[in-house]
Amino acid sequence: MVLNMSYRNQRARDLGRAFFINFSMRELENRETPRFMADLFNRYGIRPEEIVAEITEREAVLDINAVQAFAKELTDLGVRLAVDDFGSGFSSFIYLRYFDCYFAKIEGSLVREITRSGRSRMIVENMAKLLQKLSIEVVAEFVENRQTAEILRRAGVRYGQGYYLGMPVRCPGNGD
Repeated sequence: MVLNMSYRNQRARDLGRAFFINFSMRELENRETPRFMADLFNRYGIRPEEIVAEITEREAVLDINAVQAFAKELTDLGVRLAVDDFGSGFSSFIYLRYFDCYFAKIEGSLVREITRSGRSRMIVENMAKLLQKLSIEVVAEFVENRQTAEILRRAGVRYGQGYYLGMPVRCPGNGD
């Protein structure tokens, strides 16, 4: 697991950043995953509040009760939750209803178009407003230029991912 590798190297800890981890539906529905995470926290002295568990919206939830149990166990440990790819499918609003999310990451294909499409811009701005009213931090994916970043800033979006903000980097201790 990437988290396991990252925490072997102290430099990863010194960054003072949160680690966002995507969990597959199989991992979310596996009752052992929260115990595995708790073991990693203990083994490497990881503070759970450094971790954000991303629940992706692209996969169908087969067992909502298992996913709710997963979310509760991790949040009880102090891990924050994020809905990844918010707006990419039909389950986004269900996730907001059932999970106590700290972050929601707006689907990049919507963000990418906000400088060219008034419709996409309106959708993203209103998604941001809704999430903010729910006290959920908004993360915009695919922030690829200054104009996009400025539109998002005016919409109150405080976090982003994308080439304009920074290029991907290799995990410390993984071949650098």
